Amino acid sequence: MPARHTEALDRAVAALRKGRMVIITDPVRPERGAVLTGAADRATDDGVNFMVTHGRGPVVSIAMSADRLERLGLTLQS
Repeated sequence: MPARHTEALDRAVAALRKGRMVIITDPVRPERGAVLTGAADRATDDGVNFMVTHGRGPVVSIAMSADRLERLGLTLQS
């Protein structure tokens, strides 16, 4: 990985740890667009609202264990 990518990744991880959101892009294929992301354990109502309002995407996704999904009565979407 080029040094500039490593530095950008380090900055992104530091921002996520502080509860900030970051925009992830693919520099090789920029036509794929971008993803606005944040750490789930630091998410706030205001942060999620910002993502939905300004992210221009209809989806907010989270990673969740199978046990947690089962306890919440949620099923996988296809």
